[in-house]
Amino acid sequence: MKNDKTHFAGRRQWLVLGVALALGMMVSATGFARPVLGSNSWITYTYFNAQGQIVGGMSQTNCPGMQPFSWGLQTNRFTYVTGTCSTAP
Repeated sequence: MKNDKTHFAGRRQWLVLGVALALGMMVSATGFARPVLGSNSWITYTYFNAQGQIVGGMSQTNCPGMQPFSWGLQTNRFTYVTGTCSTAP
């Protein structure tokens, strides 16, 4: 027959393991998160495959007169460039 303390310790170990796994998944998911577009700004992403080749691009904008674009594939390997909207007419 198992000792109640031993049984409880086993449950505690599973709970700790579950919490650690959940935290690891959250940290991993934030690595795929894209930066947030601020007001009066634009952002352009360039996406790459595992070999480092460009496979897609996308932009977002809050600037008057600028149109967003998207082409190709979106992957978890990307770079981005940000800027602010021009005040010139």
